[in-house]
Amino acid sequence: MRSGENMKQNKMDKFTTLYRAIKKNYDQKKYEAAIAGLQQLERQAVIPEEKHWMYHQAMGLSLFWLGEIERSLEHLRMVW
Repeated sequence: MRSGENMKQNKMDKFTTLYRAIKKNYDQKKYEAAIAGLQQLERQAVIPEEKHWMYHQAMGLSLFWLGEIERSLEHLRMVW
């Protein structure tokens, strides 16, 4: 059981590290870079189940600021 807990913690640590970089890009209005980071999170499958809302919120807001309203709403609806 302990190895399962370690795997979950490693996944959370990797998510946290990558998400900090994504948040920094978003805060600096580098929305394309934020989206690229979010796509990397998804490809690497390191989004913990309880953090999926953060992924969808960040993706939705980044797409919104890039003017991709329809795609933005697809993600934001998952958070609301």
